[in-house]
Amino acid sequence: MAIYDLFDYIIKLNPQAAKSFDEQRTSLLVYLTLTQVGFTGLVFIFSIFVSHKIAGPMFKLTNYLQGIRNGEEIGALAFRDGDQFTEIADEINQTIQYLTNKSESESEYLQEISAYIENIALVVPEDKKPVLDEIQRKLALFSK
Repeated sequence: MAIYDLFDYIIKLNPQAAKSFDEQRTSLLVYLTLTQVGFTGLVFIFSIFVSHKIAGPMFKLTNYLQGIRNGEEIGALAFRDGDQFTEIADEINQTIQYLTNKSESESEYLQEISAYIENIALVVPEDKKPVLDEIQRKLALFSK
Protein backbone atom coordinates (compact mmCIF):
# COMPACT_ATOMS: atom_id res chain seq x y z
CA MET A 1 0.00 0.00 0.00
CA ALA A 2 2.83 2.40 0.78
CA ILE A 3 4.41 1.78 -2.63
CA TYR A 4 1.04 2.26 -4.34
CA ASP A 5 0.47 5.55 -2.48
CA LEU A 6 4.02 6.73 -3.23
CA PHE A 7 3.52 6.16 -6.94
CA ASP A 8 0.16 7.99 -6.77
CA TYR A 9 1.93 10.95 -5.21
CA ILE A 10 4.68 10.89 -7.87
CA ILE A 11 2.06 10.68 -10.65
CA LYS A 12 0.25 13.73 -9.22
CA LEU A 13 3.53 15.67 -9.21
CA ASN A 14 4.35 14.71 -12.79
CA PRO A 15 1.11 13.95 -14.70
CA GLN A 16 2.78 13.86 -18.15
CA ALA A 17 4.73 10.72 -17.16
CA ALA A 18 1.73 9.04 -15.51
CA LYS A 19 1.63 6.13 -17.94
CA SER A 20 5.34 5.32 -17.41
CA PHE A 21 5.02 5.51 -13.62
CA ASP A 22 1.85 3.40 -13.68
CA GLU A 23 3.68 0.68 -15.65
CA GLN A 24 6.63 0.81 -13.24
CA ARG A 25 4.27 0.62 -10.27
CA THR A 26 2.53 -2.43 -11.75
CA SER A 27 5.86 -4.12 -12.55
CA LEU A 28 7.19 -3.44 -9.06
CA LEU A 29 4.03 -4.70 -7.37
CA VAL A 30 4.02 -7.88 -9.50
CA TYR A 31 7.71 -8.45 -8.70
CA LEU A 32 7.15 -7.91 -4.96
CA THR A 33 4.09 -10.17 -4.97
CA LEU A 34 5.95 -12.98 -6.74
CA THR A 35 8.92 -12.55 -4.41
CA GLN A 36 6.63 -12.74 -1.38
CA VAL A 37 4.84 -15.84 -2.72
CA GLY A 38 8.20 -17.50 -3.45
CA PHE A 39 9.57 -16.65 -0.01
CA THR A 40 6.38 -17.88 1.67
CA GLY A 41 6.64 -21.14 -0.30
CA LEU A 42 10.26 -21.66 0.77
CA VAL A 43 9.39 -20.96 4.41
CA PHE A 44 6.47 -23.40 4.14
CA ILE A 45 8.67 -26.18 2.73
CA PHE A 46 11.39 -25.49 5.31
CA SER A 47 8.79 -25.57 8.09
CA ILE A 48 7.50 -28.95 6.95
CA PHE A 49 11.07 -30.30 6.86
CA VAL A 50 11.86 -29.00 10.36
CA SER A 51 8.55 -30.18 11.80
CA HIS A 52 9.22 -33.71 10.50
CA LYS A 53 12.60 -33.65 12.24
CA ILE A 54 10.74 -32.94 15.49
CA ALA A 55 7.46 -34.80 15.03
CA GLY A 56 9.11 -37.93 13.61
CA PRO A 57 11.11 -38.71 16.75
CA MET A 58 8.10 -38.02 18.98
CA PHE A 59 5.96 -40.37 16.88
CA LYS A 60 8.64 -43.06 17.01
CA LEU A 61 9.07 -42.59 20.77
CA THR A 62 5.32 -42.88 21.32
CA ASN A 63 5.17 -46.12 19.32
CA TYR A 64 8.23 -47.46 21.15
CA LEU A 65 6.67 -46.82 24.58
CA GLN A 66 3.35 -48.31 23.46
CA GLY A 67 5.24 -51.38 22.25
CA ILE A 68 6.87 -51.79 25.66
CA ARG A 69 3.47 -51.48 27.34
CA ASN A 70 1.99 -54.06 24.93
CA GLY A 71 4.71 -56.56 25.77
CA GLU A 72 6.63 -56.39 22.50
CA GLU A 73 10.33 -57.19 22.43
CA ILE A 74 12.36 -54.26 23.66
CA GLY A 75 15.12 -53.21 21.31
CA ALA A 76 17.21 -50.07 21.16
CA LEU A 77 15.43 -46.84 20.24
CA ALA A 78 17.11 -45.02 17.36
CA PHE A 79 16.09 -41.92 15.43
CA ARG A 80 16.97 -41.00 11.85
CA ASP A 81 20.15 -39.07 11.11
CA GLY A 82 19.48 -35.38 11.52
CA ASP A 83 16.45 -35.84 13.75
CA GLN A 84 16.10 -33.84 16.92
CA PHE A 85 16.12 -35.35 20.43
CA THR A 86 18.81 -37.99 19.87
CA GLU A 87 19.87 -37.46 23.49
CA ILE A 88 16.39 -38.58 24.58
CA ALA A 89 16.79 -41.83 22.63
CA ASP A 90 20.15 -42.40 24.33
CA GLU A 91 18.64 -41.71 27.78
CA ILE A 92 15.72 -44.05 27.13
CA ASN A 93 18.06 -46.80 25.92
CA GLN A 94 20.19 -46.43 29.06
CA THR A 95 17.08 -46.43 31.27
CA ILE A 96 15.66 -49.53 29.57
CA GLN A 97 19.03 -51.27 29.99
CA TYR A 98 19.10 -50.30 33.69
CA LEU A 99 15.56 -51.57 34.24
CA THR A 100 16.33 -54.81 32.37
CA ASN A 101 19.43 -55.42 34.48
CA LYS A 102 17.52 -54.62 37.66
CA SER A 103 14.68 -56.94 36.66
CA GLU A 104 17.11 -59.78 35.92
CA SER A 105 18.82 -59.23 39.27
CA GLU A 106 15.49 -59.26 41.11
CA SER A 107 14.42 -62.39 39.24
CA GLU A 108 17.61 -64.17 40.31
CA TYR A 109 16.98 -63.06 43.89
CA LEU A 110 13.41 -64.39 43.77
CA GLN A 111 14.70 -67.72 42.45
CA GLU A 112 17.09 -67.92 45.41
CA ILE A 113 14.23 -67.22 47.80
CA SER A 114 12.16 -69.90 46.08
CA ALA A 115 15.00 -72.40 46.55
CA TYR A 116 15.22 -71.48 50.26
CA ILE A 117 11.48 -72.02 50.66
CA GLU A 118 11.75 -75.42 48.97
CA ASN A 119 14.44 -76.37 51.50
CA ILE A 120 12.35 -75.09 54.39
CA ALA A 121 9.35 -77.06 53.11
CA LEU A 122 11.26 -80.26 53.82
CA VAL A 123 11.26 -79.59 57.58
CA VAL A 124 7.96 -77.70 58.01
CA PRO A 125 4.94 -79.55 59.38
CA GLU A 126 2.31 -80.60 56.82
CA ASP A 127 -0.28 -78.12 58.09
CA LYS A 128 2.09 -75.19 57.20
CA LYS A 129 2.97 -76.43 53.69
CA PRO A 130 -0.09 -74.78 52.01
CA VAL A 131 1.25 -71.40 53.17
CA LEU A 132 4.65 -72.17 51.64
CA ASP A 133 2.98 -73.34 48.43
CA GLU A 134 1.06 -70.06 48.25
CA ILE A 135 4.29 -68.11 48.75
CA GLN A 136 5.92 -70.16 45.97
CA ARG A 137 2.98 -69.47 43.66
CA LYS A 138 3.18 -65.73 44.27
CA LEU A 139 6.96 -65.72 43.79
CA ALA A 140 6.45 -67.49 40.46
CA LEU A 141 4.06 -64.69 39.40
CA PHE A 142 6.67 -62.03 40.20
CA SER A 143 9.49 -63.75 38.37
CA LYS A 144 7.58 -63.82 35.05
